[in-house]
Amino acid sequence: MKKLFRIVIAAAVILFVGCAPMSKESYLSQYEELVEEAGDVFRDCSHSKWASIEKRYEKFSTEYYQKFEHELTGKEKFKIIGLEAKFVGYRSIRDIKDAFSGDDSVGSTVGDTVGDVKAYLKEDFEDDIKDISKDIEKSVKSLSKDLENGVEDISDDVEDAWNEISDAINDAF
Repeated sequence: MKKLFRIVIAAAVILFVGCAPMSKESYLSQYEELVEEAGDVFRDCSHSKWASIEKRYEKFSTEYYQKFEHELTGKEKFKIIGLEAKFVGYRSIRDIKDAFSGDDSVGSTVGDTVGDVKAYLKEDFEDDIKDISKDIEKSVKSLSKDLENGVEDISDDVEDAWNEISDAINDAF
C-alpha cells in the first residue's frame, strides 16, 4: 500500500511539474499553444472544458507572467499582448453566442468580459506599454552601441588594411 501511495504521489508531482513552464521559452510556447487550443475549440467545447481552458489562461496571464516578466523582451511582451487579445476575443465571441442561445449556465457574461477589458485598459495597459517602451529603448540603445562598436572595428580594419596596402606599394617602389 505504501508503495502504491508513493507511486501516486510521484506521478502527481511529475504531472504538476510537467504542466508548469520551467523556462521563459517553454512559457511562451505553452501560452501560445493554449491560445491556439482556445481558438480551435471555443465555439463547440463544453462549459467544463472551456472553464478548464480559462483556468489555465488565468495562470499564464498572471502567475506565470509574473514569474518570467523580468526575462521577457519588448517583442515577447508584444507577443503576449497579442495572445491576450486573441483569448479575450475568443472569450467574447463565446460569451455572446452563449448569451444569445439563452444558456444560463454560463459562468461569465458579455458584461464581465467587457469589464475585464476595461479594467485591463484602465489598470495595466499603460504600465505594459511603458514597460515595453523601456525595453524597446534599451534594445535600440544596445543595438546602436553594437553598431557603433562594429563600425569602429570595421573602420580600424579598413585603416589597417589601407596602411598595409600603402606600405606594400611604398616597399614595391
